[in-house]
Amino acid sequence: MQYDKRYIDAITHADELYRNGDYKASRTALLSLKSTGYDNFDTNYALASVEFAEHRYDLALQYFEQTLVLAGEQENAYRVQILFSAARCNELLNEPDLSLDKYKQIIQFENRNVMAWFGCAQSYTMLGKAELALSSYKKVIQYSKITSHQYERSMSFLAISQISKFDADARKLILDDVEKSISSSTKSNLLFALANACEKEWQFDDAFNFYTRANDLKAREFNYDKRIVDLHAEEIIRFFTEETRDALSGNQASAASPIFIVGLPRTGTTLVESILSCCESINPCGEVGYLPEIVQRVTASQQAGESYPEVLSKISAADYNELAGIYLSATGNSQKVRSTDKLPANFWHIGFINMLFPQAKIINCCKNPLDTCFSLFKQSFQEGHAYSYSLDDCADYFLTYRKLMAHWRSLYPQQIFELNYESLVLNPKDVSSELYRFCGLEWKDSYLDEHVKRGSVKTGSALQIRSKINKLSLNRWKNYNSHLMELKNKLKI
Repeated sequence: MQYDKRYIDAITHADELYRNGDYKASRTALLSLKSTGYDNFDTNYALASVEFAEHRYDLALQYFEQTLVLAGEQENAYRVQILFSAARCNELLNEPDLSLDKYKQIIQFENRNVMAWFGCAQSYTMLGKAELALSSYKKVIQYSKITSHQYERSMSFLAISQISKFDADARKLILDDVEKSISSSTKSNLLFALANACEKEWQFDDAFNFYTRANDLKAREFNYDKRIVDLHAEEIIRFFTEETRDALSGNQASAASPIFIVGLPRTGTTLVESILSCCESINPCGEVGYLPEIVQRVTASQQAGESYPEVLSKISAADYNELAGIYLSATGNSQKVRSTDKLPANFWHIGFINMLFPQAKIINCCKNPLDTCFSLFKQSFQEGHAYSYSLDDCADYFLTYRKLMAHWRSLYPQQIFELNYESLVLNPKDVSSELYRFCGLEWKDSYLDEHVKRGSVKTGSALQIRSKINKLSLNRWKNYNSHLMELKNKLKI
């Protein structure tokens, strides 16, 4: 398509603003073009890029879809790229059924597109469709090579290892990929897959060896210092005292009662949110980073040298009201709807949560310490959780978490519900009904079956949560008892 000089100059300027990070000015320039007769493919694609960069995925999706409508023969080469971008927006908007449709469209264009098959597999996983996810992950492996699609291929092996067994040929293929891969992250994913495969065959010594090798590789990607974590916990404990709590109580701005599900990963947080989401007045948000983002915003707004949590004493009541409003808007809270936020690491911010929402409900998910630490060690986290790649660091982090939770319980005993995973599994009806009472919700016995039918799930428990509550994950550490003596000594068990 031929454009006049005025348009070319204007769209070039808007692109320069975008590349310099001035998204607001770029958006303004592009909208001006769109409203003055230049509502074309390039303008809409540029607007989509701006909105995506600012995490406004609903608007980005609208513009990406508009570019697909406006695409002519010259732009058809970009169709697959735009479908990928639109599918990513759907994923970020928690719409796996819609992202799946777009990945299927890509496959119609390019049947052997590895990333499209991987997108299908992840969408099916979020939707709880294990067999279709498994089939799609196998397509990824069929069409990929470790030298060209390391991430998709290694993650597919890892995903399959969590829901199915490998035969001898598949294990050999994974070992060959370990040798060929030059990425430590890829090697780690493949070793985790082999460990899971050995565990399914009750080959626990071999499994532990592979878990250890995988974690050693992961640990090299981080510079984890447990002393920094301990110091931060001590700073929080020193700041949040009864005196501080009472002095800052006047800042409490919101009467809303969102629900925060905290703890360590792999302790039942997904199951708890699933049970709560059976209530029609609950909006399950999953593991969202809205609260840590607000903490970062507060810290960045203060003078240099002031850190969290000390900066909280400098915030006005009006600021607290604004921050509470930002969180409530992001999580969809209203007079009729309450959100659940199950980001486990929010246990660090319970004091701040209380300052924002004095009526908030905190559910602390806890599990046998050995099961907790070893489950962390067995999990291939794709980002963060640097403490999880060493059993010694897992133990230290667990003890810090337990110390901090004891402090929060001393300050906010009425707001924290201690949910023991073993008790929930062994006595689901009584524990679930008690949980509902704590949250001020009406319990129905039918919820015990309904929670497995919930919508999409984004965590590592996406397929596991579709099963009825069972005892399969209890005391798994016992299979590795001979390898966990140092962990037991560290935890004083």
